[in-house]
Amino acid sequence: MVYFTNPDLTRSPIGKSSNKGGALDIEKVAADLVESFSSSDGIASEDRVGFVVDLAADDDASSSSPCQCDIVTTDCLGVIACMPGLHDSEREKALAWTGIELRKSMKETSEILGTVFHEWGLPLGKTLQYNTMDTWINWRSMNILPAGYGPTDDSIFIREEWYPDCLVYNPKKNKTETRFEGHSCFYRGPAAEEDSAGIIEEEARRWYDETSQNGTQTRTKVRTILNNFFEAHQPISNEQQKQAHFSPLGDLMLYAHTTRMLFNRRSFLDEIYQEKLTSVVMPRSETGSALRSGIASESTVDNNNPFRVALHIRRGDSCGKHMAIISNDERAEYESEASLLDSIAQVGSERMCYKTEVYLDKVRRIRQMVPRERPLHVYLATDDVGDIVNEINSTHGTNVRETYGIDVLHYLDYSREQFNYITPDTVTIEEATNTANQPFLGETAVSDLWLLSHGDAFVGHKGSRFGKVSWLLAMARRNNFVPFASIDGHSFCCEIDENCGAMKPFITVDNCLTFGHEYHDLEHEKYWEEGSTLRKRYFQRQMLAKNKKLILSKHMDEFSSKEQQASGNTAALLSYPEHVKKTKPSS
Repeated sequence: MVYFTNPDLTRSPIGKSSNKGGALDIEKVAADLVESFSSSDGIASEDRVGFVVDLAADDDASSSSPCQCDIVTTDCLGVIACMPGLHDSEREKALAWTGIELRKSMKETSEILGTVFHEWGLPLGKTLQYNTMDTWINWRSMNILPAGYGPTDDSIFIREEWYPDCLVYNPKKNKTETRFEGHSCFYRGPAAEEDSAGIIEEEARRWYDETSQNGTQTRTKVRTILNNFFEAHQPISNEQQKQAHFSPLGDLMLYAHTTRMLFNRRSFLDEIYQEKLTSVVMPRSETGSALRSGIASESTVDNNNPFRVALHIRRGDSCGKHMAIISNDERAEYESEASLLDSIAQVGSERMCYKTEVYLDKVRRIRQMVPRERPLHVYLATDDVGDIVNEINSTHGTNVRETYGIDVLHYLDYSREQFNYITPDTVTIEEATNTANQPFLGETAVSDLWLLSHGDAFVGHKGSRFGKVSWLLAMARRNNFVPFASIDGHSFCCEIDENCGAMKPFITVDNCLTFGHEYHDLEHEKYWEEGSTLRKRYFQRQMLAKNKKLILSKHMDEFSSKEQQASGNTAALLSYPEHVKKTKPSS
């Protein structure tokens, strides 16, 4: 295999358009985008039970069925076969460029006010998701976006003295002081200009600069389209007026763009990322290994418009069920199959880890759906104390390409030693007994989030807030839906301590995006036996507030009687509006 840090190997060349009609009309791309983000049925997100996104089928797709993804499931890899223009490199760049302009329009048409709140003891992934929830709620209800992060908000996961950009010399006191504290050390905030580093963004800007004949004029027209869209969908204070709503796809994608605006890294973090980024060209079976002298020729083959897979292998403090065997590195005891949506809630000691092959089987499935001329690049992030790269190579050697279809593997070369923090006294990264490792884990977290945000597809853990956020960032950077497979039996809408199958009937688009059980004054019942069931009670409270009538669950015939019993008192289930039928995925 070949290890390399040459940045040119991670940049794919801009090729000719594969559009049948010739040059791509960027204004039409923007117009089609906002149309897909607009609701055609007038249903509000809080009233839309279920979360099915429509992805207009590709003209070349062989199936006549709608191209859809049910977000409240664990696997939507199948849409790779039908998503429009997914393998059209020019359209990909046009969407990414439009996404950059969309975030500018989103800020331009909103009021910028206040700062982002965070708790000092929360992991960075969880903090970012909760900040997105708060920002989304404020933006949808009041059209307000925060200006930035509080300059004095501390975090146990950020050690400011490690980063000179977060410090300032005070000549009066003749000493160096903290300039940016906590999250403001890592992030600049939504009001600041967006960080421009990144393969996806660079290629999008380069494509636009090289192909647009009237750059400034075209940009102005695109921004007008986007501004008009946002102005038409602003919250309305007068209840007599009709509120314009987003489509499920629009809600999801704009929520993702909100995450991206909050994840506005300072430049030194990209310098750290580039320093740690390491890539491995997988050996070809006919040669047994790739020679160092063959890097240039390998890069030509392996870097021609690659399809990138974000691979998140969650271990660390998520292995509660396997805690007794972790010290002996008995990976054979990890789960050998991905969990299903109706699997048990993973609370405390029930949280599970999975064998590496479980993830790689999903990668192999992706390879089968991606055109062979596109090399497969895997972006691997893990908190495993072992070396996953060596594990893959020692198990499969020269057959990695043939077995799983992986051409190049990218990862961040951080020491594994400091991920080994699990002891009888330390079972989560937040605990005081893990103080020494927390700043290191903070830096690796923000770096790994950026690594995973490169994905055209996502394989990992949707029960993890870190996994959820990385998926959202990938969609925002590409300004396109990212197909996924969740290994841990949890959907994006579901919390790790929920039985997702049992809670599925109570998920709306709105509570999928904004529900967190810590936000509500509801107490758990039988938590250690059933997991969290607060979503059901929250849903019932919302429906009651809207004067929904209580009836038997006549609209839940698709769920088995066993699932109905698991969901609680069926006599208290709430009727669903007629529009629920419209949100069911096509068979």
